Amino acid sequence: VKPCVVLRVTFPGAKRPSPWVVTLLPVAPRGAFAAAKLAPLKNALRPADAEKTQQDCGPSPHYNSAVMEDLRMRDTLELLDGVEQRYVHFPDAVKLLKVWATQRGLLAAKGEAAGTTVSGFALTMLCAHVISAGVPGSGASAYQLFKMTLVALRDTDFATQKLVFGKAAPVALAPEEHNLFTAALMSESGELNYFWRIGSHIGELQDEARGSVAALEAEADPFDSVFGVRVGLEARCDVFLKIQATHSEDEYLIPYTDRQAGRYGACPLADATTVHALALRALAVFRAGLSDRATQYCVRVIPPTQLDQPTGLVIGIRLDPSHATRVLDRGPEADSPQTAEFRRLWGDRAVLRRFKDASILECVVWAEPKYKKIWEDPELPYVPHQMLLHLMELHFKELVDTPGLDGGENVNVLHTPLGINGPLCDAHTALWQQFAEMKEQLEALETLPIAVKEARPSSSGFSYSDLSPEVWIQPPSRANDPPRTLHDAVLEFESSSAWPRAPAAVLRLQTAFLLKIQAELRSQHAVESLITPEYLDVLYPRFVFRLRIFTLGELYEMSTWATVDATLKTRPTWEQTEKIRRVWWGPHARSLLRAVSLIHICSGPTMRLVKKWLASQLVAGYDDLAELLVVQVFTTPGPYAHPPGSPHAAMLRVLALLASFDWAGAPMFVDLDDTFSPDHRHELQLAFERAKGMQGPMPSMWVATKLDPHMLFLRVPPAGLVHRVVALARGALDIATKATLALGDTRLQFRSVFEPDLSTFDAVIHIARAGGRDGAGVVYPQTPEELERMERAAHVETFVTKLREHLDQACHFFPAPQVGRVCVQFKSQAFLPAGQKGMLSSLPRVMVADGETPVTCPNV
Repeated sequence: VKPCVVLRVTFPGAKRPSPWVVTLLPVAPRGAFAAAKLAPLKNALRPADAEKTQQDCGPSPHYNSAVMEDLRMRDTLELLDGVEQRYVHFPDAVKLLKVWATQRGLLAAKGEAAGTTVSGFALTMLCAHVISAGVPGSGASAYQLFKMTLVALRDTDFATQKLVFGKAAPVALAPEEHNLFTAALMSESGELNYFWRIGSHIGELQDEARGSVAALEAEADPFDSVFGVRVGLEARCDVFLKIQATHSEDEYLIPYTDRQAGRYGACPLADATTVHALALRALAVFRAGLSDRATQYCVRVIPPTQLDQPTGLVIGIRLDPSHATRVLDRGPEADSPQTAEFRRLWGDRAVLRRFKDASILECVVWAEPKYKKIWEDPELPYVPHQMLLHLMELHFKELVDTPGLDGGENVNVLHTPLGINGPLCDAHTALWQQFAEMKEQLEALETLPIAVKEARPSSSGFSYSDLSPEVWIQPPSRANDPPRTLHDAVLEFESSSAWPRAPAAVLRLQTAFLLKIQAELRSQHAVESLITPEYLDVLYPRFVFRLRIFTLGELYEMSTWATVDATLKTRPTWEQTEKIRRVWWGPHARSLLRAVSLIHICSGPTMRLVKKWLASQLVAGYDDLAELLVVQVFTTPGPYAHPPGSPHAAMLRVLALLASFDWAGAPMFVDLDDTFSPDHRHELQLAFERAKGMQGPMPSMWVATKLDPHMLFLRVPPAGLVHRVVALARGALDIATKATLALGDTRLQFRSVFEPDLSTFDAVIHIARAGGRDGAGVVYPQTPEELERMERAAHVETFVTKLREHLDQACHFFPAPQVGRVCVQFKSQAFLPAGQKGMLSSLPRVMVADGETPVTCPNV
């Protein structure tokens, strides 16, 4: 905060205020103070009784830098003016740096409060340093200057080095300089550190520079990854530590050295303000405690909203999902010199354990959380949550014991506020074990005319992404059987030229194969099954596998028609591609989705969260689209530089993708198996361009893969519903952004993301619960309540199908099967006056008995 005079220019008679604003900054003359006494190693800030107590206050580098910054303001402006005279692209490079920092939340956007101490001035001085050091040539463009500045930021180890303005190579820090600043860009004379304000944000700044340079070097079109998308803290970090009250207001504004003694432990810096001293001390403790669990730390200072309120602090942490759930941390050996430090860090949680290799180590053991379907168990939180709370209670007990502004807890850990999901549950393991057993039984059948080549699963449970599996509807003859879930699979036989070409003949032959398989499974393995002309239901104690047969002839015919005939005529309808989607595209896509789930262990839980959100917003039936969007945020991190480390962050990235992508004018290409090349992308782009010239409507969202380059098999919402989903995604992101930076426990605010706004509908139909039981269950039915919820979901889908058959031209229907709700929106044109002939022919009416007088619905 600097004293200044702001002059606003006004013109007589102008209807609008002028945008011109002149800021006058008072500057002391150059010789007003002795510069040698304001060097970083000097002390210019002493308590009033320092001489009496003979207290050694040490250096005050931050206070000295604040004074020197004012003293050298005119010199600095003249220096920048000289750089601009020599490099005409310098101003444009500075603009790029400021846009880049703003898009990453390091600089405040217009109308927002600054949560960091990173300034445009610091970035400007770094760019000027790169130019003055002679790194770029005289003809360097603004883009080249921008990239060189990020490289300088990325490659400097500020923990052991400092930059000196105009010198190309970093200079090693002297021993007495290590605890002065977190980062140093010193003036040529060594009097002023242009980076003195950055403080605890230098790590985040370097991480973002590292990711952006990688995008500039690796991506063919890095604009969106570097400049185009605003990267919010809510979608970048996985866990947040919130401290409501850190100190009083005056301690935030003025750095008093004598107030640091004994508060929050030893501060890494000499005279940092109290809030930044707390942030730096917390980061040091968390880095030691979380170790390889965390990969990035982001600090945001929350200014008080009222004069009598203290400053708040939010620390965001990005996790490594491969280590985040570890419940055992191994420390040093019992007789190691590091044992004392380990016990100081963990307190009474450190225990000795003996392992099978006879080693005796200091260890810390955490409780393994219970995974529910959507929400986290508050009594047994996630492992990083337990660790952060313990470290705060041990090392910052004064803060933990301080009551919060809202009367609640002063320190809150916000982790997975959308709920945690285990990457794999017992039901998924049992499903795969049962499927593997069935596959072995099928491959062992020797009496089939053609051997079974492959059995491919196609249901979402096989990729650990099912929100609620389909319940197998038992026929009356098996009414007493235990409840089972239904899962689709496809059989592929060895290739043979004996398969017929006519569709009716193919269907009869497939039915004959299914009859043979049914008889062999019963005789050889005592496995019961039920058959229809199209599929075979194989019954096991917990699961039913619905087997269909796939033949290569069907694929060849469909692919020839799609790539040759269809591109010259009209796009096929959903009904025309449904069969090939079910028996070919679905199983192949499912195997690739499972591979993604195994590589990125958070992707399966994220798919469940996104499906849950779509279902809660009454957008049902687009599970395949939700899964591909999740794959996109994991395989193409874009501006985030790293894949998400939690389902919470990944889902918010999906919402950001929905809200920011140009669905109407651009295609999206999803790489399911990490084999995309420039040629593949070119071919997919050509398929998109060819589709524009075809007859019939284009898909409202073009999400193509190598399995489906022509967008024939993926079901996407109509254009009107896409606009609604985009608006809902923006609203949910706004809620998440505010809840992330709001102090206190904001989990309930996050849960409102899953609450739909029913005020926009004309009618809401609630499906009654039999017996009044609540259906909040887990993935697979284990209780009658859970089974009832799944049966109700199936009933909702059947009910909506009948409604659409009779009233599709009069109403829009938005089902929510998981909660037993159907929302109705009337079509306005259905209620316009029309002639008798038109009313009888254009719009179906349903006759309803109202007492003795029959009426029509809708009754116009």
